[in-house]
Amino acid sequence: MRGPPRSVRPGATTRWCRPVSRCRSALRSPGTTACSRATRSSCWRRRSPRCSGRGTTRVHGGQYASSAAVGLAIANGEFTVVYQPIIDLDTMRAAGVEALLRWTRPVRGAISPEEFIPLCETSGMMPRLGEWVLETAMSTATGWTIQAPPGHPPFFVSINASGIELGDPQYAARVRAILSSSGLARGALKIELTESDYVTEFAEVNDNMAELQAAGAAIAVDDFGTGFSNLARLSEVRANVLKIDRRFISAIGLRETDAPLVQSILGLARGLGSSVIAEDIETAVQAQWLRAHGCEYG
Repeated sequence: MRGPPRSVRPGATTRWCRPVSRCRSALRSPGTTACSRATRSSCWRRRSPRCSGRGTTRVHGGQYASSAAVGLAIANGEFTVVYQPIIDLDTMRAAGVEALLRWTRPVRGAISPEEFIPLCETSGMMPRLGEWVLETAMSTATGWTIQAPPGHPPFFVSINASGIELGDPQYAARVRAILSSSGLARGALKIELTESDYVTEFAEVNDNMAELQAAGAAIAVDDFGTGFSNLARLSEVRANVLKIDRRFISAIGLRETDAPLVQSILGLARGLGSSVIAEDIETAVQAQWLRAHGCEYG
């Protein structure tokens, strides 16, 4: 279940956004800010955002994302991390957040992640950006005092990893080092990867996922159902979380023929021992249907 994310700069006091529907009371606090509900464009996923969160998202030439320019932008505080609530559909309280990267340039304004992420990949700056997001998000999350209900996992922060990072043999070691220095509780970190990266059977990807899981970090597969996962891969490297793509969720309550597909994913997750997050729940009908069929989060 999605509400608008809130920007947080390093050292800033976190202010929560207003989640949609019945979840508003769970996260409301003094200083709550509001913007359009649909500011969800993932840190590494190349989607067109529906709103920039700060004026109009613009398209620029690629030179602004050179390695030197990105390094300067990090130093100047042009990058921010926003936190998208993830709701426990049983308690209707926030169970965690997803950390998303935003870039707002002086004068030119906000830049779409769909535009700057590929350019940063090309310039070789994704590992540095990814490390900055990890440090910022874990440092911020450590300062939160949100307590999970008795018997529930700790409040978590979910951070996206690019395929480039996952292919780096030292990625898991860097994550473990940041996790250790941040003091974040064991079980409070999830690393998200796209389904296309999950099915990549390179030794480095497998080793990184195994090392992260051994360190207590959960592995979440994003946009599940849109890629090429197979049962052998799911059995070989078990993901802790499956995130059902929004296109399947949006059909709940509209077309009865699509509900069995979501039910199948939920059944598969139960068999694997994985939890499930439904992306972009829009209506109470969808939330009720998912909760009744065993989906934990949205």
